[in-house]
Amino acid sequence: MSRQEDRPRLLTVLESDDILVERLHFRQSPYWTFLASGVTNLEVRYSRVDNRRTHADRHDLLDLTAFNTDGFDLAHCDTVWIHHCEVWNQDDCFDVKDGTNNVIIEHVNASGFGLTIGSIASDVRNITFRHARMVRTVKGIYMK
Repeated sequence: MSRQEDRPRLLTVLESDDILVERLHFRQSPYWTFLASGVTNLEVRYSRVDNRRTHADRHDLLDLTAFNTDGFDLAHCDTVWIHHCEVWNQDDCFDVKDGTNNVIIEHVNASGFGLTIGSIASDVRNITFRHARMVRTVKGIYMK
């Protein structure tokens, strides 16, 4: 018996150059909210992810069962600037995955698990988080 994920990602950007994502509000994503993979020169600004299970301004054990509701995920990307964004979810808020280099994530609000670097057997380089406000995060800064 094998288990496979069949829930859709809300927005995926693949193998692209010079991408701007601006002023988008993502709500109730069934799986990862935003995935950029193989993207060079990506800017994400003034965007929001709201994957709250309820309207409560907190997380409890039941909230944490809404796994894989990641906010902004980056895999195999180069030269990324994410700024003035916010995420409320029950998983990774800003996640820099394998093969990603030269990333600045700044002036962000994060809840859920917080700021995440890596995945199993990852290689990431030159990743900067600054001016990050983490409200009621479960882990804060998380390195896998």
